[in-house]
Amino acid sequence: MSTIETGGPAFPMQEPQAIHAYAIDAVDGVTDPEERDRAYLKARAEAVGGATLRDHFATHCSELGDEVSTALATELAATQGVAKPTDSKDLMGWHRFWCAVHAAHRYMMADAMLAARKEKS
Repeated sequence: MSTIETGGPAFPMQEPQAIHAYAIDAVDGVTDPEERDRAYLKARAEAVGGATLRDHFATHCSELGDEVSTALATELAATQGVAKPTDSKDLMGWHRFWCAVHAAHRYMMADAMLAARKEKS
């Protein structure tokens, strides 16, 4: 199983007081000490982690153009575990299909950007 290169955090919180305040807010009302500790540590990790650079790149990639072929779209959607609907009236199925197509395209672009970035350094 291969691990996906994420590029590390894109926008982690860096101010210690802000991280602590975020974590304290997450445990508000939790009375069990062990559960409180778990919730605090989880919230603190979320605050420090931020979005990954891969996610940031994927969010800002250009849209897949209208000229994409159905064959390419079908292959892209399959990478997300989504099959092309067979019923033309299945609106949600088609929407899910095209969402998967665009997501696969964006993450492929993000992976290419991370690879190019690695080659440059």
